[in-house]
Amino acid sequence: MPFAIEFVGSEIADPETGERAYPGRIIVGDLHEEFFAAASYWSAEDYREQWRKGLDRIAKGHSESCLITSVIDPQRSEFLYWWLLYREGEEVVFRNGIHFFKQSGSHFNPAEPFVCIPPRESEGDDELPPSEWRLPHDVVAGFIAEW
Repeated sequence: MPFAIEFVGSEIADPETGERAYPGRIIVGDLHEEFFAAASYWSAEDYREQWRKGLDRIAKGHSESCLITSVIDPQRSEFLYWWLLYREGEEVVFRNGIHFFKQSGSHFNPAEPFVCIPPRESEGDDELPPSEWRLPHDVVAGFIAEW
């Protein structure tokens, strides 16, 4: 089962917003998802550094982490896109999501997003469970080791 998160080309205009963005993709087992990382606030290297930190947390035994795939200056935006990672035994559970800055209290620091990770909970009987993808921890740890 493969895992990867990477940029797949040069900066372009996001097809939905027209804003500058870096085209990227994340691969989690059979899931191959493309994304556009906003380029107005973070550079491509800023995203890569956050991904390294997020993956390193899981590799070193933390029970939760995240990978930010698009963030705009929190002073001008209300949310960011991210993947939440939860370690469960020898597996890592991945959930795609949106984080609304107002959920973080008075100030959200994108350099330290780990304090804002919500606990992993299943939805109640009235709601559908969130979509999740699972990979062996060794696959994720191997990716960061080769980075």
